Amino acid sequence: MESYEMERLQSNLKYVAWIQALIATLGSLFFSEIMNFIPCELCWYQRIAMYPLVLILTTGILLNDQKVNYYILPLSLVGLFISIYHNLLYYGIISEGFHTCTVGVPCETRWIQWIGFIGIPLLSLTAFTVIILSIMWYKPIGKKNIQENNLKVRTRLRTVLTISLLILYTGMGAVAAANGQSTTSTDDTQFDPLNMTNTQAESNVEALASTQGEYPSDLIIQGEQLYNSSCATCHGLNGQGIPNVGVKLVNNSFIAEQDDSTLIEFISTGRTATSTQTTTGVTMPGKGGNLALSNEDIFTIITYVRSILVEP
Repeated sequence: MESYEMERLQSNLKYVAWIQALIATLGSLFFSEIMNFIPCELCWYQRIAMYPLVLILTTGILLNDQKVNYYILPLSLVGLFISIYHNLLYYGIISEGFHTCTVGVPCETRWIQWIGFIGIPLLSLTAFTVIILSIMWYKPIGKKNIQENNLKVRTRLRTVLTISLLILYTGMGAVAAANGQSTTSTDDTQFDPLNMTNTQAESNVEALASTQGEYPSDLIIQGEQLYNSSCATCHGLNGQGIPNVGVKLVNNSFIAEQDDSTLIEFISTGRTATSTQTTTGVTMPGKGGNLALSNEDIFTIITYVRSILVEP
């Protein structure tokens, strides 16, 4: 009786995989089409691996195909590997030298940050993990194994893969939680422009400028590097803006009129796509999606932007 119940449970795992694939597909469409979160390059690759799973599983279930698991496992594994790489980038485990997200929205953009560390990449990793585990343990009801040894081998393989995936997912979750906590505490206590008065902020800007009206070259270089890694994909490499994504920063009256403390607060907070002040209809994530940026880093970016504020 227990064996029959186990077989019945295993035979229903295809529905678990189908539900998970459907939720992941609808969820990603909700984020991009309703919340106006722009998918990054790696997000698109994971969508390519995830979306067909819904159709394949639906067809397999309707036709009662006993081998539906073999059809979806390759795509699921491809999606899992891409998701792992995305999480390594997202939580800063891979150095910038190994980044492949060079076009469009940065792959580290934090559109959501549930309970401090759960982002879209971790949700994707969860979806692919659930689908793969469900398919590995799926077994059509009433199917007899020809050789008992083969059954033992497959059971052991499933167990090893299950434990490996669970360890991987648990490890990713722990790293994500650790990074989520670490990004909330910065060295802003040593440098806090948000607490400066307008007069102090203006004096600070004046102090940075040389007698020729130029900013220190080393600060501009540092600000340019931070700008290119966190802002350029939406606002352009030279602040020229990208249509329907990021506004033009050169000759931008808003930047010219605001003091440093106001701009730091604005950049740290971001702006939603539904804001009445947005001109692109796209969400601007706080800190450009890079939560590791401190107030001092943002101040350096502002200094660089001010140095290119006026077109030559």
